Amino acid sequence: MSDMADAIRIDIATRIVASDEDFYIVRPGKGFTLYPDFSARSAVFLDFPDLDLAAFQAAGDTTLRREMAVRSMAIRDWHLGGRRGLPPSRDIAAYAGKSFRARLGHYVSAIDKLYFQLPDQTVVIVPGPGYWSDVLIGVLDGPALDFRDFTLYPEENLPGRRVRWLGRRQKASFSEAARDRLKNPHPLMQLERGLRDEFLRSAYDQYVIGDRYTARFRTESDDYSSLDDQDITSFVNYIAGIIAQLEEKGPDQAVTEAEAIALLRQFRDRIPDLSTNISSPGFLRLLSERIDPVTIALFMALATSGITPSTAQTIEVINSAGANHDACALKVSQQAKGAMSIMAFDDWQEHCHRLTDAAKNVHLKTSMKVHHKRKSQ
Repeated sequence: MSDMADAIRIDIATRIVASDEDFYIVRPGKGFTLYPDFSARSAVFLDFPDLDLAAFQAAGDTTLRREMAVRSMAIRDWHLGGRRGLPPSRDIAAYAGKSFRARLGHYVSAIDKLYFQLPDQTVVIVPGPGYWSDVLIGVLDGPALDFRDFTLYPEENLPGRRVRWLGRRQKASFSEAARDRLKNPHPLMQLERGLRDEFLRSAYDQYVIGDRYTARFRTESDDYSSLDDQDITSFVNYIAGIIAQLEEKGPDQAVTEAEAIALLRQFRDRIPDLSTNISSPGFLRLLSERIDPVTIALFMALATSGITPSTAQTIEVINSAGANHDACALKVSQQAKGAMSIMAFDDWQEHCHRLTDAAKNVHLKTSMKVHHKRKSQ
């Protein structure tokens, strides 16, 4: 009989945010009128109907670009005014000498940046119309193109960018500073970098920003007991202790649960911060200045998938939210394999059983994906 081995691939889905990476707020039209289209069409638009993108790009940084914006604004106002009276001229020559309106430079800059400068995967944030409405968070996903068949603008083209929406969160739940920024009426605004973390939490379960590593599991049950909390917390501490052994003492010696916890008490700075919200839906969030929370989350995903430490040599870690050959995926892979090689099988199995029961009770969910396949050797 041939030997069998587990082929395991796990996607840690962890967004790495560069220190100089900017997020952008896209306002969904005058009076938030395009907000339903942003959500339904998975795209973002600046409110400039019948704007010829090719002609705009070819015009360069000239007065002609401003005149194109004025023309689009006239078409927009005619539609929003109920299309009463004669429609505005489509001849760009009719707008000569009308390119000095206030804020036109900001509008032209916004068109150029959103449609031609911002790369794919740029994080975009779309505020809803009211205090209790949702803020949409996503990433750009493709070049600029024309869309049609808008209720507001029948028979008009409206340029836009595809977006992959990742999350939404009620505007009222953001900090006052974030809400104030979302009030700005400019069509495209750079978000202050100090506010990025608030929006990342709504879009990604795992992310790295600066020297902060965050991992989150979501809960969807109304029933969250102290026993469930104990089983989940003890699993987190157990894996943190195993990682402490690996990082502080080396990979040469197997370690029991008792030894791992004792070592964790010795190196308390390796204990990740744990915050819990037990509302339905709720979450458990791990935070540290080390990469350990992402590795712990990986072990939680493995445990609830029924994976055993014997697969340590066949595990492959990828990161769909990162770049090719992602350094975070490599670090997590090395840390996970090292930890699996020194943990005791019986301790792992016991914690797996407890965590699996707790996960079922509280409907624990993660964006990490585990692909497990048996293969012959």
